[in-house]
Amino acid sequence: PVRAIHRADSTPKTPLSLTALAQSCQSLLTDKDVCLIVLSKQPVTVKETLLIAPDQNWAAVNVTPLKTKDNALSHKRAERQVMRAITALFGVGYSLDPHAVNKHITSIEQLDEMGRNYDPPSLDQFHKQAVLRGMEILTFRRKKWLIKHGYITDPAATNTTSTTTKK
Repeated sequence: PVRAIHRADSTPKTPLSLTALAQSCQSLLTDKDVCLIVLSKQPVTVKETLLIAPDQNWAAVNVTPLKTKDNALSHKRAERQVMRAITALFGVGYSLDPHAVNKHITSIEQLDEMGRNYDPPSLDQFHKQAVLRGMEILTFRRKKWLIKHGYITDPAATNTTSTTTKK
């Protein structure tokens, strides 16, 4: 399961320093977490859109510079950065595939041009790391079985992007 924490907007008058953001992220991480990825709307003193601390097992996506008038594009940017963060935290290196989400980039424009998938070697490495960390990989066949037996809802049927579990 993925733990989500929503905090009400408490935007500080001055931007957070990188140190303050790191301390905030570290304070949220628990022993039960595989890793932590924070999507931060608070202003940060750096322009980077992805901050990764693999030795501390957290990453932060600075969503403010990713925002555009096009909400779908803003969402895709954030989603790609989360995907990039988790592969970095799991030790999956950069891909040479020009369309892979974990290719090396240096600009938001390059982020917009990339795909939203991993290349096969990266996906294999990601799966191995996820299993080693105690995560269950939800395959297409397993997902269909869980939907059929009512354990989860089909996001396509409810027009959402999340999957809910049966109680």
